[in-house]
Amino acid sequence: MGAEKTYYVAYGNAGNDQMARMADKNIYNFFDGGTGIDTVVYSQSRSDYTMTKYSSTSLYEGFTVKNNTAPSSVVADGMTRVERFIFTDKKLAFDLSGNAGQVAKILGAVFGKAAVTNKEYVGIGLGLIDSGMTYAALAELALNAAGATDNDTVVDRLYQNVLGSRPTASDKSPFVQMLENGTSKGSLATMAADSSFNATSIGLTGLAATGIEYQ
Repeated sequence: MGAEKTYYVAYGNAGNDQMARMADKNIYNFFDGGTGIDTVVYSQSRSDYTMTKYSSTSLYEGFTVKNNTAPSSVVADGMTRVERFIFTDKKLAFDLSGNAGQVAKILGAVFGKAAVTNKEYVGIGLGLIDSGMTYAALAELALNAAGATDNDTVVDRLYQNVLGSRPTASDKSPFVQMLENGTSKGSLATMAADSSFNATSIGLTGLAATGIEYQ
């Protein structure tokens, strides 16, 4: 019999791939998801693993994932171009510069920053945008779900959630005028969602490091 393999490399294709780690032997696993929305599945809870981002000097962008409950001989996995992780107790999305970020920003702008921690809302948003719904269409759908259907209510909701205070009539006037002149509600919502004020409100930088939980 030949020597046992000491490394395992998995390459994704152009689609949305799901990959899983080999059994916890002393095998080095490297995952390259390729294009699409790619997921790696682990067989234990999130707290059993240490996830570390590669340094800025690394050849890759991605993570190492170490199972802290495995024998010390089990090395950390390496991965690049992997957007999602599934553990036995939670699912995490790390594509905060992509689809997951758009969902988080819409939730913050339309429903308020607390909604970003609503796993069900995040999961619904990811399911829609991963399936091809546009950013603006998802934003308009969220506004409708929130009951913001007329121009005044749309502006009031976005302004308050993003800036943290109720707008005055003069504050709202230019944005209401934009809607009356043909800007779609979804487009206005994405403008608000993409603002630095909203990014600060929802802690977007921190989410990029920890991932956003969904179900």
